[in-house]
Amino acid sequence: MSGGRMKRFIAVAALLVSLALAAYPQQQEQPATRTVRVVGEVKMPGVYNLRSDQTTVTQAIAMAQGLTAGADAKAVAITRKDGEKITIDLRAVLTGRVPDMFLRDGDVVRVPGLSK
Repeated sequence: MSGGRMKRFIAVAALLVSLALAAYPQQQEQPATRTVRVVGEVKMPGVYNLRSDQTTVTQAIAMAQGLTAGADAKAVAITRKDGEKITIDLRAVLTGRVPDMFLRDGDVVRVPGLSK
């Protein structure tokens, strides 16, 4: 992906995250027993409460305030409590080529950095 295309992709992804943030504002007041950890190249890594059985990867990244400029959106890794590892291309999710994935209690969403 060329530099200009990457910048446009990041701009579109930032817009989508902003829209998701508006739709799913953070609610830290009520403790939940079901959580997901979002780590790596996101603006606010941490543990977030799952809002429902239907919380998706993009929603969890939105809760973490979106991707950093150095994020590799094509290799987002989800690790389940049972050790199962899943890699998704967030670009394909954001463009509608593949469906978003629902998260489970205890999942870890890891956003890697771009290779240099």
